[in-house]
Amino acid sequence: MTPAPDLAGTGGVCARGGPADAMPLGEVLDALVHGWCLAAVVPLALDAAERDPLVSSGRCPGDVVRALMEVPGAFWVRFPALYGRYRTVLRANADARRGLPPEERLKFWVSFADLDHTARAGRTP
Repeated sequence: MTPAPDLAGTGGVCARGGPADAMPLGEVLDALVHGWCLAAVVPLALDAAERDPLVSSGRCPGDVVRALMEVPGAFWVRFPALYGRYRTVLRANADARRGLPPEERLKFWVSFADLDHTARAGRTP
């Protein structure tokens, strides 16, 4: 895994108190969705998605890429090199999703709020 660059001058430490590159994938996804520690977690998510375009934290195939889609445009303007990687990952994810059964492809577009709600209720979207 490529170490997360210190793009925000945080020393690679997020508010959770530990180094960002030690975060479990589920925490990376949550940080992306909520806009936390983006300078540290976006590179981690991109690293994972470059290895596997359908990488998942357990919510649905490709949920990490889906969470990257929630990153505000202003972030990508500040970090154009990361935006280039994001665009490549997004294309690879779209190609990979074409090989999934239709019901699996549709799960990608379920909102994170709906996924969290159904997971708590013990159902699948």
